[in-house]
Amino acid sequence: AGVAQALLRNYFDDTIHNDDDIRQVTEAPLLGLIPHFRKKVEGLRALESPKSGVAEAFRNLRTNLQFMAAGKSSQVIAVTSTVGGEGKTELCANLAGIISLTGKRVIVLNLDMRKPTLHERFGLENEQGMSTALSYHTAISQVIQHSKYKNLDIIASGPIPPNPSELIQGKRMEELIEMLRAAYQVIILDTPPVGLVTDARTLMSLSDISIYLLRAGRSKKAYLRQADALFQGGTIHGFSIVLNDVEMTKEGYGYGYGYYEEEK
Repeated sequence: AGVAQALLRNYFDDTIHNDDDIRQVTEAPLLGLIPHFRKKVEGLRALESPKSGVAEAFRNLRTNLQFMAAGKSSQVIAVTSTVGGEGKTELCANLAGIISLTGKRVIVLNLDMRKPTLHERFGLENEQGMSTALSYHTAISQVIQHSKYKNLDIIASGPIPPNPSELIQGKRMEELIEMLRAAYQVIILDTPPVGLVTDARTLMSLSDISIYLLRAGRSKKAYLRQADALFQGGTIHGFSIVLNDVEMTKEGYGYGYGYYEEEK
C-alpha cells in the first residue's frame, strides 16, 4: 500500500524537485542549483559562510555566468521568477556579493517596487530609490547606496509608486541602465515576477543575461512552460534557469556540495 501511495503522490505532484524535472520540459540552459539551507544567517550567506555548500553553489553560478557573456565590458543581468516567494531577492544579493569578491564593481537595482525587501537584506534605508529616480524626483547619483561589502552598491526601490509599470517601461529606465554601465561592470536587476506583470519582460529585453529562478518543492511544473516560451521566443538574450532550495544528499547531488562544510 505504501508503494501505491508513493506512486499516486508522485503522479499528482505538480511541483519541480530537481534538474531532471526541468530538462524534461525545456532545453533552456540550467545555470546552477542552489542548495537548501537550514540556518538563518545575518547578511549575505555566500560571503558570511564561505565554506558552505551555498557559497560554493554561488561560485559555480558566477563561473557559468562568465561563459554566458564573454567579451562584454559590462553585464546587465535580470533575475525574475514566476510568482513571489521563489527567492529572487536572496539570489540577487548573494550573486552580487560573490561577484564583488572578484574585484568587479557591482550594483543591484530593486525593481520589484510593489514588494521591496532588498534594502532590508543590506540593512539600508528606503527613503528614495528607483521610484524617485525613474520619476525624475532624484538624480541617479543620489539614490546609489554603498553596502558594507567592498565593490557592492545598491539602489533600493524607494517609496511604492502608484504606477510602477509605467516607470519601468519609460525611456528613463534605459537611460539609467546606460549611465550605470559606465560606472559598474555588473548590474543586477531584481525584477517583479514575470508571471504577474509585464515589467520583467521589458527589463529582460534591456539585459545581456536573464535568469529565470524556480524553487524546488514550491514552483509548479506548469511554470516551466512559461520559462520555455520565453526561451523559445528568441528575443531574450542569455536566457537561463536557476533552481533554488534544492535538497542536496550526502553524496553531494553529483556536484560535490556534500564535501563542503555544512553552514558554520
